[in-house]
Amino acid sequence: MPESATVTTESVHETRSLGNWLGQRLRPGDLVLLHGSFGAGKTVLVQGIADALGIEDPVTSPSFVLD
Repeated sequence: MPESATVTTESVHETRSLGNWLGQRLRPGDLVLLHGSFGAGKTVLVQGIADALGIEDPVTSPSFVLD
């Protein structure tokens, strides 16, 4: 059964730490969906997840890509 959670953080550090915590608990096949307004911290959260998974490539937001 799918689980849902709402979490509020108060700083970039807290958001990245939450991502790291989550990334340490993810298993193959897990799906994480993020929904939030522009500037809500989705990219920072994913950066924390990437850190936990040992991903060294930069994690950037597609919102900031310029053609």
